Amino acid sequence: MQLGRIARALILPLALCFAGTAQAEKASLSYVTWNADFGYIMAAIDKGYFAEEGLDVDLTSAGGGVAVPAVISGSLDFTGSGSSAISAILKGAHMKVVLVGQDKPGWQLWSVKPELKTLADLKGQPVAVISRGDSGEIALRYLLKKHNLPRDYFSFTPLGNGTARLAAISSGSIPAGIMVWGEVEKLKTSGGLARGHLISNLTEEVRMPFNGLATSDKLIAEKPDLVLHMVRALLKGQTYIRTHRAQAIAMIARYAKTEEKDAESDYDHIQGGIARDGTVPADVQAEEIALRSEMVDVPLAQQMKPAAIFDFGPARKALADLNAEGWKPTP
Repeated sequence: MQLGRIARALILPLALCFAGTAQAEKASLSYVTWNADFGYIMAAIDKGYFAEEGLDVDLTSAGGGVAVPAVISGSLDFTGSGSSAISAILKGAHMKVVLVGQDKPGWQLWSVKPELKTLADLKGQPVAVISRGDSGEIALRYLLKKHNLPRDYFSFTPLGNGTARLAAISSGSIPAGIMVWGEVEKLKTSGGLARGHLISNLTEEVRMPFNGLATSDKLIAEKPDLVLHMVRALLKGQTYIRTHRAQAIAMIARYAKTEEKDAESDYDHIQGGIARDGTVPADVQAEEIALRSEMVDVPLAQQMKPAAIFDFGPARKALADLNAEGWKPTP
């Protein structure tokens, strides 16, 4: 797959260039959409953390269902869709999740159909997601399992990460769909959810490695320093987002092209879900593997060990080094 086939968004390229670009190492990275969930990438751009780490980063907007195959093919170096990568790894993809941004999904499930008010009402209905196999679909599958409902209880309709999905949900042309908190606030402000009702707040009901960073085993083996510096830059961004609330909200509003009050709600919504050290503990890893294996019909005896899916060595080293350096984010 060529990255030219993916909708591209080159964000502030001058801000990403290391002073003396001949020394900067080029790397490509995908994110799903600009909202608070990807604030740590925004901060790595705006605060120059990519540049500090000697990186010249090419940003691409793509859902996990598109970005993960691009990493597998070698046409993309890193994806922010770490959750989607896990399912691919279980199916044989030679990848690792090297950083977790949030350990709770930022999704909510909404409908404007008056007859669809609960999860039980969605039996046999299509539900809008961004792309098949992405973190939204996976979070919904967690929700079904939690409520002891079959995997095919409802179907998944990919509508992309733009206005088409939001319009379909707010108009009722699709029975229900998932949105992140910022999208919910935007539709509420515009009146698009005047008849809407929340079916499930997945942030409260589900725990899972949500966004984060995944890359190929090949890149980890051949360019470990590149992986380390990418992780360092994003950990810096994560720390900045947690530390400087007002500046982070203004930045999120600018990237998401939304009102600051909506960005504020989006920001506050994600705070409890941020993975503080960029990792998740062993029990969460094991639970993730068990559920994902069941989702892709992997027998219990053939389930992978956490080390085959997660490689938090770069994150632990990066965090230890930053602490040893006394690094602190400035406003």
